[in-house]
Amino acid sequence: MSTDALLEELTRYRRDPGIRAALFVSGEGFLIAGSADDSIDTEAVAAQIAGVLLCGRRLAAELAQKATRYLTFELDDLNVLVAPFDQNMLLVLIGRPGTLDLSYTVRGGA
Repeated sequence: MSTDALLEELTRYRRDPGIRAALFVSGEGFLIAGSADDSIDTEAVAAQIAGVLLCGRRLAAELAQKATRYLTFELDDLNVLVAPFDQNMLLVLIGRPGTLDLSYTVRGGA
């Protein structure tokens, strides 16, 4: 994908005012493309994602799993979602809790 196509894809996420940042990040933590509020340093966020991914990989290995697919974080005023976009990129969304909902359901046994 061209840089313009990537930015166009990120712009679709950013149309919602509650999404404060949308990034494409490599598995090594390099920013490929990003769109964010001025208060969010996209390069710094991308670099931090690399460490988070490393922790996720170690945890997956410890639990005898092949890989980490999605990572989510609920912070005080923001939620963060890290998801695979294609084989070479991750999508990182940062948004307000009312916009980026990270819901979980615990299902009881039958």
